[in-house]
Amino acid sequence: MKLCILDGEIVDGTGAPAFPGDLVIEDQKIAAVASRGQADCAGADLVLRVPGRTVIPGLIDLHAHADLTMPQYPAMENYLVQGITTLSVGHCTLGLAPIDTWYMAQCADDKALRRLGLASRNGYDPYGSIVVKTEEMRRAAGPALGFELDWTDYAGFLDHMRREGVGCNFRGYVSYGLIRLQAMGEDWRRPATAAEIAAMRDLLRRELAGGAYGMDCGFDYVPDAYAPPEEVAQVAQVLREFDAVLEAHTQNTQRRYGREWPDYRCSQGIRELLEIGRAAGVRVHVSHIPNDFHAGKSGPGARAAAEQSARDILQMLEDYKAQGVRVTWDVIPPDCMSMLYYPQLASFFAPLVEEAGGMTPFAARLRTDGAFEAWILERIAQKDLDAVCSIFPPFRRCLSDPEGESTGAVRITRSACAEAQGRTVGELARRWGMTQAQTLLEVLKRDPAAYYYRVSKAATFGGEDVFLASPDAAVGLDSTASDLSGNNAPYGYPEDSCPPNNFNAMVKFLTETPLPFEQAVYKASGRSADILGLRDRGRLRAGNFADVAVLDRRVLAPVIDPARPGTGPRGVEYVLVNGVFAVLQGRPTHSRSGQVLRRGREAD
Repeated sequence: MKLCILDGEIVDGTGAPAFPGDLVIEDQKIAAVASRGQADCAGADLVLRVPGRTVIPGLIDLHAHADLTMPQYPAMENYLVQGITTLSVGHCTLGLAPIDTWYMAQCADDKALRRLGLASRNGYDPYGSIVVKTEEMRRAAGPALGFELDWTDYAGFLDHMRREGVGCNFRGYVSYGLIRLQAMGEDWRRPATAAEIAAMRDLLRRELAGGAYGMDCGFDYVPDAYAPPEEVAQVAQVLREFDAVLEAHTQNTQRRYGREWPDYRCSQGIRELLEIGRAAGVRVHVSHIPNDFHAGKSGPGARAAAEQSARDILQMLEDYKAQGVRVTWDVIPPDCMSMLYYPQLASFFAPLVEEAGGMTPFAARLRTDGAFEAWILERIAQKDLDAVCSIFPPFRRCLSDPEGESTGAVRITRSACAEAQGRTVGELARRWGMTQAQTLLEVLKRDPAAYYYRVSKAATFGGEDVFLASPDAAVGLDSTASDLSGNNAPYGYPEDSCPPNNFNAMVKFLTETPLPFEQAVYKASGRSADILGLRDRGRLRAGNFADVAVLDRRVLAPVIDPARPGTGPRGVEYVLVNGVFAVLQGRPTHSRSGQVLRRGREAD
């Protein structure tokens, strides 16, 4: 098929100024990028005129967790409606391979875990992930998740996704945590032995030969949090054989090796990764680079301190580069994380909803059993939250201070109870003459399916813009794959979905960053392609794969609807993946024209 896109404004993904131009696509590739009116459209099957529109390369999410959910949502609608066409997946030691003997719970497998009697009560817990035998998870996955867990190694996972067909191109890292789990079994709360390190090296060699781009670690999460740097460096030496990359979610929190380190700083975690890379002699990549105020510190001077911390970290990276360490990194733009989302109020009390058999029976018991309600309120007062509350941290923060300002700010966004609709918990508590804890339960009595929204502070305060201003910056969104109607929860249980940012974060970045538009596009396309070694993607130039997005910048904007999180942005009109329309007039076409990108070959 020959397609001509004419009369647009071309932003080519190099950072160069926009120019009026035309694009010619033949089959999967870009045949020509021409000045306006100069394209050869003879014999074109379709001519698409886009006056007033901007034509850009398909965007790249350099830090996606799509691999966790793409077996359920292979169409990946949430990425495509934002103009994202390529993903780097497999980060923070999360992943779905290898699973030779052991499977570690991820973020979207609660339905399967319920069948095994191991539901995680909503909200992935990176410090206490559920580990089960792979053979058990295989039995549960098909009926519960809608796909067969029919792979063992990374090559098998890639083969599975190739057979299914994928909406976006993707390239991935293999999880060090899963490699460590296969070698050490359930006894991973310690350093590995020499024999276990040898087994990990063999597994990593197998996974790289099977197509993995590199190995990722997550030093805030188990089992990696128990791995000393010397162990990781010994395993990572295998990467040299493939010129592959060691990537890490560096230690950002004060928790490691099963204990707290009160004086720990994020910059120390970055330095640790750089030293591991130096010791192993491999390239390193810092995931969603933090500054030393990553934990959300606020108050006078917080922004200035965060910005200075970011500058100090950038200088540290330059110092290591000067010493021969090859390092790249990505950053999450301000307020763009988009992993877990529980938009219904009943999720606060997930363990009790689980025991009751769903939201409706839970609310019925609240209405008819005064002792049950009193017991819940007493548990909250005593801060015995394990008995009543989901493990999702925002819920814990609210219920640990139930009468505080944060809980009072929870707003009911969608409810069958007209009196509650649109009001905050604080307003309702005053209106009903109740405590805020009582009010939460009262809303659920009246409408067990009520939706809520709670404004939360951004994770950092200023450092991200300093990172993004660097010419080395690339953009990752901490996102998972979903369809517009995605929901991981069983019928009758609180919705387990993705936040609105999962469908809007890239457009949010493009429209809200202080960077010039051409530079913003470069950081989310050409720069990311360079880091991933994708020579044929990320830029509009002849010979590249035809990953293309057409935007109407006059209306381009994220659409953040807390009660309807699966709402895409405005202004993304057309998206092509490998020359095939994946979005047509703003709607996904379900073409699944993405390619599975493997080490050693461009695509399957």
